[in-house]
Amino acid sequence: MHSIYEIQKEFIVRFVKHYLVSIILFGVLCGVLGVFASLEIRGVQYKSTSTLIQNDNNYTVVKSYSQLTSSKNFTNLMKVQINKSKWKNKSYRNDYKLSLSPAGTTSPFFTISIISKNSEYSEFLAAIAAKTFTSEVDKYFSNASVSIVTDATNARLNGGISSFVKTGSIGFIAGLLIAFVYAIYHLLYIGKVRDKEYIHDVYQLRLLGSLKSK
Repeated sequence: MHSIYEIQKEFIVRFVKHYLVSIILFGVLCGVLGVFASLEIRGVQYKSTSTLIQNDNNYTVVKSYSQLTSSKNFTNLMKVQINKSKWKNKSYRNDYKLSLSPAGTTSPFFTISIISKNSEYSEFLAAIAAKTFTSEVDKYFSNASVSIVTDATNARLNGGISSFVKTGSIGFIAGLLIAFVYAIYHLLYIGKVRDKEYIHDVYQLRLLGSLKSK
């Protein structure tokens, strides 16, 4: 009489022999499709950042500066600069995201970041956003004094390669799980009797005999 370990081993060997490669290939396919779907939905995006400083070290006011960058007036001032540039006729000229982030809760430094679908355009917008901010901030906040520390950085992929690796990994793992469950179901309920050991390996039933069809 076979032990439980031997029965499980025979089942696993058969499963691996017939389905392992297909499961891995399906996982890879799902990973690749996940990356392409991500690109299709959000597209390739580039991020450029300018760093600024509150000159009097009054870091408490920095967290309020996002009120200015999110205002309609600031957006209109950006549009004026865009319409004076070589980007004025581009279809994506208004398709960008602007954000202001303090460097820390007690830091006078903060950044203005731009995300768009064109690397050069992101750099251009980050530069004019910083200049526009420094020229307008004292109109909204009394005695505000802000300087640009670092002009627009070279644009990089938003999220970097790691975001695509993460998306691909999630798709790969999901594909493996789906293929694994289907393979078990197929082996137990749909799979053909491939050889005389099939009944024994899968259902642990002793082979009593076989018939040959003419």
